[in-house]
Amino acid sequence: MYKTDVNKKYFNKLNMILEENNIPLFIRKYFTGFDSGQSAYNYWFTINGFLEWLMETERIHKNSISEIIPDDFYMIMKEDLKSYIRYLEGNKISLSTIKTKVYIISSFWNYLLRNPLCSIKVNIAENYKTRCLKSKNNNLVKKMPSEKQLYDMEKNILSTKENFIRIRNMAVLKVLEGSGIRIIELAGLDRSDLFLDEDVPYIRIIGKGAYTEEEKREVYITGTAQKYLKTWLDYRNGINAISCEAVFCNKRGKRLNEDNIKAIFKNYGNGLTPHMIRHYYATIMQSKGLGVSLVQQQFGHSDPSITTNNYINGMYQAKEILAKM
Repeated sequence: MYKTDVNKKYFNKLNMILEENNIPLFIRKYFTGFDSGQSAYNYWFTINGFLEWLMETERIHKNSISEIIPDDFYMIMKEDLKSYIRYLEGNKISLSTIKTKVYIISSFWNYLLRNPLCSIKVNIAENYKTRCLKSKNNNLVKKMPSEKQLYDMEKNILSTKENFIRIRNMAVLKVLEGSGIRIIELAGLDRSDLFLDEDVPYIRIIGKGAYTEEEKREVYITGTAQKYLKTWLDYRNGINAISCEAVFCNKRGKRLNEDNIKAIFKNYGNGLTPHMIRHYYATIMQSKGLGVSLVQQQFGHSDPSITTNNYINGMYQAKEILAKM
């Protein structure tokens, strides 16, 4: 399956980096606890950046990460992390990115606390996520696309002369708009995952944290998404050269991957991103009275607070109403 293959690719890339840089075994072991290769790969770069900074500022007296031993972490204090945060702020790193980095560092330090080789007593990142890095503004406003952005992307796609590209890309946009799924979930869609003739059409996806066929879950789609999907499938079924199981593919019959989908947005979206569509979907569903529980179910969130705190923008369409009061 596509997602399993992607997961293996990220683990292979990470293992190659760790091998080439002779990363100590006690640090490597942290990454064996991950189910997601992409998460492990992304976490490495944050941890690597922090360790490099600790060496550059002589908080760890080693020349490379390959030389670091467990005892090197004993003298690292919360004040050192605070200095690192100031360094990041000085380099114009966004608050949301800093929060993510602190979360990753906290995860790594929790691992060091459990590791019998390390003698550290506290997690230097504990409480920083809530106490020191509270957002002053609701970042959801920035994550929400405007109606104009959505209109412009659709207009740009529809102006494409080539039928294959136009019909496929409209289906990509409308499925994302009409389901709120992630691009890795869209890329992994097979034709056997589509149930378009049901009373309420739905698709089956392998969501976040899942990697097997048995873990697929149902996500309902809008009538508009159903319409554009059917149009695309009817069109591609008429092309004898395309016989792949993937729902979305290129003209050679090769499955579109995440980078291909991002490229569609880069070429036609004028600043719009797939993840902004996900925020838009959640907010629209809520504003139409469908409730947080449905959005939570659609997104596969275990906790409704994840949905409300991270995806639903309460200010959507509220500015006009407030201005008229």
